[in-house]
Amino acid sequence: FGIQQAINDAREAKRALLFPAGTYIISDTLRCFRWRLWNPVSGKPCPTRFCAYETHVLVGSTLGTTRPVIKLAAIAPSFDDAETPRPMIAFRQFAATDAQGNAPMEPTLPLEAPPSFQDDTASLFGEELRGIDFDTSGHAGAAGVYFPAAQESSVEDVTIEATGSYAGFWGLPGRDMGGANIEVHG
Repeated sequence: FGIQQAINDAREAKRALLFPAGTYIISDTLRCFRWRLWNPVSGKPCPTRFCAYETHVLVGSTLGTTRPVIKLAAIAPSFDDAETPRPMIAFRQFAATDAQGNAPMEPTLPLEAPPSFQDDTASLFGEELRGIDFDTSGHAGAAGVYFPAAQESSVEDVTIEATGSYAGFWGLPGRDMGGANIEVHG
């Protein structure tokens, strides 16, 4: 709950979230979600360029000789089934499909769309993940990072230890973006 709340607070405050060196144990997907809500005047989702532009910027500290590592707990059963893979962290944007999409709504599962919303990866701009490592080891259904973002988004200096796991990365930013110095082991 603490890491997820820090991610939400940083996005709402339009600030980067700094992870000091250390190991952070999680047992559920970290959600970097955004919503394009229904505009009752136009009868469609808010245009991307006019919506509240609250991006997620997650950065690992470069001080010292160790790096921040986000690691799955030894017991994390929702990450153990390769038939229903699940990411450790998911960057997503949802666009409203009808007037019921007038407030952010969390999906039940991290890769589903909530009711009255659909995926909007083509407009997921400005997301950043830099200098943080992930460890999915030993969880057959785990993926390290789900990041199907678009313009102005980047993944830099990220290493994923994925031995015995589903995947290291599941999607990377598309056009007008960057991905540099990324590694997956396993």
